[in-house]
Amino acid sequence: GEKKKRLILTINPNGRVGKAVFTDPILNAQPLGECILQRAKRWKFAPFSGEPTEVVLPVILTTSL
Repeated sequence: GEKKKRLILTINPNGRVGKAVFTDPILNAQPLGECILQRAKRWKFAPFSGEPTEVVLPVILTTSL
């Protein structure tokens, strides 16, 4: 099946991800969620001026049996 989750990233002005968290607390605590969050924290965006910005990304998780 397919499950759509939302990932919230806080992007700092230097382009680095300061915080990554799913809106689903259960997924945050699961190994899969932890793995995705660790990867997301390594993403880099273009530097910008101003305050850290929150971005919400849809993430579709599919399971194959």
